Amino acid sequence: MSTALKADSLQIYIFFIEQPFLENLNHMRDISIPCPHCHSHVKAAKSRTMSDLMKEITYTCQNPDCGYVFIALLEVLRTLTLSSSPNPDIRIELSQHVRQCAANQLALPYKNNLESEPF
Repeated sequence: MSTALKADSLQIYIFFIEQPFLENLNHMRDISIPCPHCHSHVKAAKSRTMSDLMKEITYTCQNPDCGYVFIALLEVLRTLTLSSSPNPDIRIELSQHVRQCAANQLALPYKNNLESEPF
């Protein structure tokens, strides 16, 4: 298999792996819940940052017959993927699978790469 073909195969593979994930992100950009009274679509009117982990969002029901306005909270609850540049002042709970992966990595035997045997 040629290098170009390998690169093309990798791109196709990455596309199939990432495409559903990206499509889900597109659907999640409008982070809201339906109106609790009439179940119509709501629109975020404004937001206010409460902390590094919490935002208060004012929503307005788009159903003119309802007109309900309410405030909801958006809060960071758990870590699913560790940050490569973590804020030392922030403490966020690790999800169960992240804790398990970290425990598994800590249980691996240590191999000093400086003392590896020559080929």
